[in-house]
Amino acid sequence: FQFYHKRRLVDEKCGKRRFLFWNDDVEKFAVKLTSLSKVGEHLRIPANKCCPECVSSSQDSCQYEGLIYAHDSQWSPSPCSLCVCSRGSVSCGARPCPPPSCSEGESPFTPAGECCPKCGRSGESCSWQGLVYRDGEQWKPSLCSRCVCSSGHVQCSVAECQQVSCKAHENLVIQPGQCCPQCVSNPCLSAGQQHQDGEQWQKNACTTCVCHHGQSKCHTHTCRPVKCEKGQTKVKRAGQCCDECAAAKGSCLYEGTVRYHGDMWSGTGCEFCSCVRGQVLCQGAECGRVECPQGSAFVHLPGKCCPECSSVRAACLHQGLSFKDMDQWTDGSCRECECHDAQVTCYLRSCPSCPPATLAVARDDQCCPECHPVQCHVDCLSCSGTADHCETCRDLKAVLHLGRCLSICPPGHYAEGRVCSACQSSCATCSSRWDCLSCGSQRPLLSAEHDQCLTSCPRGSYQHDQTHCRHCDESCSDCRGPSRQECVSCSDPAALLKHGECVPECGVGFYSQDGVCS
Repeated sequence: FQFYHKRRLVDEKCGKRRFLFWNDDVEKFAVKLTSLSKVGEHLRIPANKCCPECVSSSQDSCQYEGLIYAHDSQWSPSPCSLCVCSRGSVSCGARPCPPPSCSEGESPFTPAGECCPKCGRSGESCSWQGLVYRDGEQWKPSLCSRCVCSSGHVQCSVAECQQVSCKAHENLVIQPGQCCPQCVSNPCLSAGQQHQDGEQWQKNACTTCVCHHGQSKCHTHTCRPVKCEKGQTKVKRAGQCCDECAAAKGSCLYEGTVRYHGDMWSGTGCEFCSCVRGQVLCQGAECGRVECPQGSAFVHLPGKCCPECSSVRAACLHQGLSFKDMDQWTDGSCRECECHDAQVTCYLRSCPSCPPATLAVARDDQCCPECHPVQCHVDCLSCSGTADHCETCRDLKAVLHLGRCLSICPPGHYAEGRVCSACQSSCATCSSRWDCLSCGSQRPLLSAEHDQCLTSCPRGSYQHDQTHCRHCDESCSDCRGPSRQECVSCSDPAALLKHGECVPECGVGFYSQDGVCS
């Protein structure tokens, strides 16, 4: 933080104008800082502010782990504890928790890693991978799965990802900490550094850039002429774009940076320093009392001097309904959803397979079917719905298709493990979801990558026969055939097209017109 003569202080962290000091005011403030012990004043940082102010000293302030706190202020040295300063004395204890309101059949318990108790059912507990969970307790074995203990049985679900379609300037990526892919705008590359969409950076002291849909857009600040008064000199501070006026005499050197008479800045932690006639003077500041309004929470962020109020995480909108952060709800009998950091994640419950010689019978009020003893068809190891509708096959070499055990998958399908899955709609036959082997009559041409069926071959490929597209020679961006003499256009923008071949120059007896040698 710095106080400049005849200009506003712009706090880089808060982004708000904080003070307006004239030359005399800076002088008075700096002198005041030097004589705080004499006049009985000290520095205090008001709640949710960045810069300190002078207040009357009080014997009621507290010192805790090197920081000074005002009377009646609160802070959290750890997530589950709360400290209070009361008339010079610090008292710390467990963070107060609201009493859990448990319904019949539930009892309070405190989950591992949490501060406050929750309500849990009093049924049989579950053992899972060496750990014991209470009835009704939830946990996440991985980022994209969730399990719950239900009357001694572990029920797990996996995150459900919706199909997304990205725009031309976007890529489909899975962000760190996320389960499902999202469309993210292309990043920008500037001076060898990659910047994400919406990110701002300083190209130099006077130029600010922002990444917008994969393109860097920059703005260069124009400085106004500076005219300094008597006793001032024109200076350009390190990292600043424009010249400004500072006191001509009494500058200080602090940790390799030149500070001018009247400057004030934040040192380390809650310490503030000032340059007064060539001398650096530093003073610790106490934290003012914080009272958080409704809709915000009391937090003490790492690296911050004082506790502050942080907005409560945003709510979620799902199918026209609003849910608070950390809310959980059911969407049908097999889907459970939760709101976290303004994002909805839904989990599809996975049902265990019925054991051999049982029939899976679905119930409207349950997600998973019940397993009833039955004599399944001779081909079935297990069945569902009817005795001849196989869930799994007795023959280990057989593949399952629509409840039947077959030796090979029918046309339009491919074997994915021991189950037949459908090919893409345009493929007549395929070896996997992405690899077509042949195409149907509506889109008869198989792409050069074998990943889709087309009505015509795209740019960069040619029609090899009635059913296949092939890649052009690498020198051609478009072509009529496979050789380098069958180019229609060139991959290299500087190349010239001569008799179907891409060449660096036309040669004797030819001239270039629109990239073609004639």
